[in-house]
Amino acid sequence: MNVKNKVASVALALSSVLMLNTAQASVIEFDDSMLGGNNTFSFDELFITDINGSLTQTDTNSDGTLIGDTFTEIGLTTVVRFSLDGVNIGDSVAGTVDDYEILLDIHFSGASTASTSDFGNGGSTVDLINIVATFGSASYADIWYDTTVNNVIDGGTSTKIATFDNASGFCSLTAIVETGVETGGCDLTGDFNLITSGLMSYKGSSLETITAPVGLNMDINVDELDPGLNFFYGTAGGTQTTAISHDGTARITVPEPASIALLGLGLVAFGATARRNKV
Repeated sequence: MNVKNKVASVALALSSVLMLNTAQASVIEFDDSMLGGNNTFSFDELFITDINGSLTQTDTNSDGTLIGDTFTEIGLTTVVRFSLDGVNIGDSVAGTVDDYEILLDIHFSGASTASTSDFGNGGSTVDLINIVATFGSASYADIWYDTTVNNVIDGGTSTKIATFDNASGFCSLTAIVETGVETGGCDLTGDFNLITSGLMSYKGSSLETITAPVGLNMDINVDELDPGLNFFYGTAGGTQTTAISHDGTARITVPEPASIALLGLGLVAFGATARRNKV
């Protein structure tokens, strides 16, 4: 096997390991006794929905259209239920109806662009808008545990339990102008940083004690924009703000030691191959 083939083989192995790490959700143990609760269970998926969200598009390049813009989204998202192996965990076990709520205070931002289509009806107006947005690394969320269940972060009963940062990902959205129907989705990945020790653990280790980066992957549906976005701004360099409605799932991922070791071996092999190539 020549050097190029060796490098390609090592690169393929590395990419396979990385894909394995990011694709598989971990089984997380939940125990809120340190927050005064009595809920203990294991989960591998969270179902989330928005409470209120606001999306602002800015005509950054001042061309008067949605092409080449930036966006910000702020609002609250709540965990409505947990599941394990595809089976919902009942509210009586999880305690999410009567005992507490988990809220994500999101602050997402990034770049977006758009294209248009028409239905060949001879009109001069835009019939279809396609928007693609890319999240910037400044996107983050603060995650709260609140024993007052009212879809609001209450100052006297809420505790910030974790943060989500170093985000990356994208959204794709299609809007039919005449009907106002929007469909689309987002794939967002970043670091999950537990603050409240012992609340969430993996194989007996609280998540904040795990050396390898713990990830949070979100798969979100975009259900509605109200009142929606216009392809043309009223004023070049202006903004458009709309309410956004979405739901979806989230998974916490903890890299396995075996996968990390395999990745390390792959990097060593890659370095050895590179050194031989220089000789």
